[in-house]
Amino acid sequence: MRKCILRIEGLTKIYGSTIAVVSVSFSLYQGEILGVVGESGSGKSTLVQSLYFDITPTFGKAYLNEEKKNIFELNSQEKRKLKNFDMGMVYQNPYLGLNFEITAGGNVAEKLLMADWRNYSHIRNRLTYLFEKTELPLNRMDDFPSTLSGGMQQRIQIAKALANNPKILFLDEPTSGLDLSVQARFLDLVKKIQQELRISMILVSHDLGVIRLLADRVLVMKDGRIIESGLTDQILEDPQSSYTQLLVNSML
Repeated sequence: MRKCILRIEGLTKIYGSTIAVVSVSFSLYQGEILGVVGESGSGKSTLVQSLYFDITPTFGKAYLNEEKKNIFELNSQEKRKLKNFDMGMVYQNPYLGLNFEITAGGNVAEKLLMADWRNYSHIRNRLTYLFEKTELPLNRMDDFPSTLSGGMQQRIQIAKALANNPKILFLDEPTSGLDLSVQARFLDLVKKIQQELRISMILVSHDLGVIRLLADRVLVMKDGRIIESGLTDQILEDPQSSYTQLLVNSML
């Protein structure tokens, strides 16, 4: 039986009169990639940003590693510790995930420092490992993100997200804006890392091709709600809701 890494109950986010996410509940299991798909404005990015504490949900509960404490009720220091040790995020816009005023290596080292790494040689060795794992050239470690391609910027985000061996990696539209050839290499990298490290991932995308390639299971969101869920092959080959049918047909 697979271990439940993250359990969400009734997650809701309201902005004034706008409901972004409504009563979303699901579980994420060890070593799986869970895809979240839907059109723009469906609530999928709000969902993962709430789980990473970038957004404060209006209601809802979330439990990590089958523990009984709702992580949304943790204090700011406890949330920072979870973000530093147990979670990683790759944003669609690298400006949200990287500091463009420091080097590529400095961005990754920043997450190590927040997790109390202090020995310079240990940090440098870890950076070398992470750059090699994410297929980043070691000779670009001291370059600034602005001098690197979009694909490399996303790889730096992954290296940073993996710095402290998190249990969960969130990917929020990580391939949007990348050329198709760069996108393909990036997706191959994500798949390789997931298979090697057996890390659990939540992958947000509007692109069903990306979901088909990577996700084990899929949640389909519309107007802030989950309207369908199941195994990826099941959802893509035999969608039940008319909305999912439209999404699948638009991909064909």
